[in-house]
This record gives sequence, structure tokens and C-alpha cells, in this order.
Amino acid sequence: MDEQPQQRWRSLRLIAFLVGMPLVIGLATVLFVRLVPRTSCTNEVVAEQLSEGAAQRAVVFRRDCGPRVPVTTNVSIVAADAPLSDDVGNVAILNDVVEVALRWQDATHLVVGYPRQAGDMLEAGAVRGIEVTLEPR
Repeated sequence: MDEQPQQRWRSLRLIAFLVGMPLVIGLATVLFVRLVPRTSCTNEVVAEQLSEGAAQRAVVFRRDCGPRVPVTTNVSIVAADAPLSDDVGNVAILNDVVEVALRWQDATHLVVGYPRQAGDMLEAGAVRGIEVTLEPR
């Protein structure tokens, strides 16, 4: 008969462990995400150009994520009245610091000129309903 209370006590401890452990892991995760510093990147706007009708604007910016990551030149299209997001460019990302020229052909077509020797680049074909043409110079 002494075995039943001990068995019940073991079962309650097991249940408490199985319920409590996910709570402890969740709390530890939240604290880790909030308290451990992340690498912060800064975006420095270099040039901006409004589209015809001023509904959109193209932004050239340098993105610097610290000494261990190379600075990149980025191009984004954003709403004319919206701030530049704290993210990478949504049109083009060029390695290193390069000169980029923006030219709106019309309200729905942006031409981005960049140096032919710019090297590797990530690019998008269309952003926010705007056709994008990349032109090496």
C-alpha cells in the first residue's frame, strides 16, 4: 500500500516536469532574444529620386553592418511618403561602395545605372509594381 502514494508522487513530479519544462525553455528563449545584442546595421541614404506623379521614390543607400561585413550599395523602391526600411535593398544590392545612377523612364519604370566593374550583385526584376532595368555603364 505504501507503493501507491509513491507512484502517485512520481506521476505528479513527471507531469509537473513535462508542463514546466516548455515554460522554462520559452522564458529562456524570450530573455535571450531580448537581452543578447544583435548586430545592428545602419543605412545611409546617398540619393533619392521621386517617380513621375511622386507615388514612389527610388533610394540609393549604403548599408554598413559592422567591421566584419563589407559595406554594400543598395537600391530600394518605397512609397514616396514612407521612410526607408531598416532592411537590405529591394531592387539591387551591390558589393562595395559604388556610384549608382537612378532614372525614371515613367511612373512605372526605373532604370538603375551602375559601374560595369561592380562585380557580384543581387537584383529584382520588378518591385512594388515598378519594372526595373539594370544598366551597366
